[in-house]
Amino acid sequence: MPTLSEFDHAMHDPGRFVPAVRRLGGGTLAITASGDLWRIVGRTAVVYALRCPTGRILALRVPRERHVRQIERYTALASAPGLAPLRVAGGPLPNELRTIADGITLPAADFRSVSHPLVAMEYIPGGTLAQGVTEAIATDDRAAIGGLADAWRAAAAEMEAHGFSHGDLRPGNVVLRPEGALAVVDFDTAVWPGSPPLPGVLEPARRDRLPALLLYVELLGLAWRPELRTAQTPEERLLFQSRDLHDPVGSDVLRTLRAASDPTLATAARVLTDALQTGPAGAPSFREALASIAAGTTGPLPTWDATVAPAFNEGGTPRDGGWGAAPAASADAGQIERRRAVGAAREAAQADDLDRLLRIWDEAGLADDLAAADLRPRVEAAREAAGLFERLRAALDGGDPDLVGRLWFEARHDPRAGLLAPRVDTLLSRDLLARIERARRREDERSLAALVQEADRARIAVRPDLRRAARTAAQRTAVRERMERALETNDRGALADLSRTGELAALGRPDARLRHAAERALAWSHLERALAVDDDVAILSAYDPDLFAGDPNLSLEQTARIDLATARTAWLHAARVALRRRDGAAARTALAGAPPGIDRRLSAVERTRLARLAGVADAHEQLERALRAGADADILAALAALEAAGAPLPRGADWQAIRAAADRDALARAVTEAAAATPPDYQRLARLLPSARLAFDADEAAALDLDRLEWETLRTAHLERLREAIAANDDIAIAAAARPDPYGAVAALGPAARGRIAAALARVG
Repeated sequence: MPTLSEFDHAMHDPGRFVPAVRRLGGGTLAITASGDLWRIVGRTAVVYALRCPTGRILALRVPRERHVRQIERYTALASAPGLAPLRVAGGPLPNELRTIADGITLPAADFRSVSHPLVAMEYIPGGTLAQGVTEAIATDDRAAIGGLADAWRAAAAEMEAHGFSHGDLRPGNVVLRPEGALAVVDFDTAVWPGSPPLPGVLEPARRDRLPALLLYVELLGLAWRPELRTAQTPEERLLFQSRDLHDPVGSDVLRTLRAASDPTLATAARVLTDALQTGPAGAPSFREALASIAAGTTGPLPTWDATVAPAFNEGGTPRDGGWGAAPAASADAGQIERRRAVGAAREAAQADDLDRLLRIWDEAGLADDLAAADLRPRVEAAREAAGLFERLRAALDGGDPDLVGRLWFEARHDPRAGLLAPRVDTLLSRDLLARIERARRREDERSLAALVQEADRARIAVRPDLRRAARTAAQRTAVRERMERALETNDRGALADLSRTGELAALGRPDARLRHAAERALAWSHLERALAVDDDVAILSAYDPDLFAGDPNLSLEQTARIDLATARTAWLHAARVALRRRDGAAARTALAGAPPGIDRRLSAVERTRLARLAGVADAHEQLERALRAGADADILAALAALEAAGAPLPRGADWQAIRAAADRDALARAVTEAAAATPPDYQRLARLLPSARLAFDADEAAALDLDRLEWETLRTAHLERLREAIAANDDIAIAAAARPDPYGAVAALGPAARGRIAAALARVG
């Protein structure tokens, strides 16, 4: 919620912060004698006074909170056709009312500003009903109070006749017109035919019945006996206290009024008592109550002499210091003299003749006079102004521009201060020009532009070079502010426009953050188009990791698509490098980590070559593992894989181990083939077995059963020897071959051969 100081700050410079003043035709805001803004601070709004060039005065009502419904209500009230009779001159509603949605500009966070609504309406200078009654009681002017009762009766009846319900009728919301009529203000809770709905109000037409009747009876009672109002009477009421309203039958005040000698007052008190007992739901309308009062008095309601209605000055104070001429018997000569002194003091205050005001105040001893109580703040302000003038002159003598500026702001409306105006202008002008020069040397662009604007408003001549520097500074400041707003709202379009139009050049070399944001905004459209066409090359051409890293505007889907394009491109590069270098390991790694959709990026030839390189790498690795393990079967399997892949042996391979494994394999196959022949090729086995014994270890020899093969080979050789000896018919050779017979060769011969051997052995002995 805006503060009062923020409102006051804006109102002190209406040309800059209050656009409503220009729309209303210009003018000046009312200032008190102390130099402060004239204002009324309420619960929901602050009211200022605007004196227009035409002479009319408008009240500027600024809500303390920005309620859209409240502004809508005032807008509807200004144009409601059914309320036109209430808005005539002297009517119970202001005859001029206008809502301005962006009427005042207030500061916001980060050097920004926001618009705040404002309601301009007719200014009614007579003060509130509570103030008028208080002053009439102070002067014992019963006729004036009676005139207020008549005026209220007419205003309340007219508002009710047109269906207008105020909703908060109390003395502070009823104001006095200079011609003696009454009007209401503060329409936050008002309703009328066709008005915007008001939440929580079920029967708006009944809300004003009791308050209107209460005000009327209070005014009648005070016109009869002003002394009924005591110090215990609350501010929001004229006469009654809470206990009087809660217990009207037992109320002493109401009992006194019901017993009054005035039949109108007595009847009105009885009607009010009955209405308070029934409550708002059963209370009669104001016009019904008036009819009941008239019926109880058997005649028309009395009226007071219109000549006693208060007459007001233009500033809103009574012209003669009182409320019309009181009966001669109501005051003695001393009272009349004091009233004249109060009137003279009021005239001096109205004319801003502060010296005369202080002289009358002191000479007449008005400090304790209740009728002059409202002048006490003005008198205190006058005394303060006198001291302020001396302090301002001393500050000028001391040449302190800061102190002079503060004091001049407070004393500028003092007529005596005009004598010092030339010296003040000279000192402040020199100080302002010096501050402009210092701001340029410090390169404080924001301060430089603001100070030159301040000099223009003060109509101080500025050197051309300083003005050029200020224009450049203002341009840079404006560009920087637009840049900051675009960054804050993430407006990439605005950032790109600033960069494309070259406005960023006005900043010289902007800081890294601004430059980075502008470049990213320019690149964003390219990246969006590349993502839309779903092309990896276009995506990576538009995507700059330094610009977009950590960018919150990239969605998860967009980030995933960029990562996929990056992975595909990196994989394709690695695969083609592997092909170019014939690097099987790299090809195998590429095939193992291929990203999705990469197949369509490679040709069929490239895919085939990549698979072949991977197969060669696998075969080489298999051979290396087999050579390390030393198993012939693994070595031979690896050699077979190399052969299947069409790959050469790797460089640096252990050729001796490979050859030994191949030789052992060939020897084993030769032994196996010779043994598997039908009949076995024992001659070949005889040649192979010695080599096999040397080539194979025990396990391998056992696997081939070399011992059995050797035994069978030797037995076969022994058989051949026996057969050769028998064929030669040489008994000695037969006997030599038959003895000894370690391999059982004799037993393998037929009966004839065995008989021949036995005969040879017998003959040889």
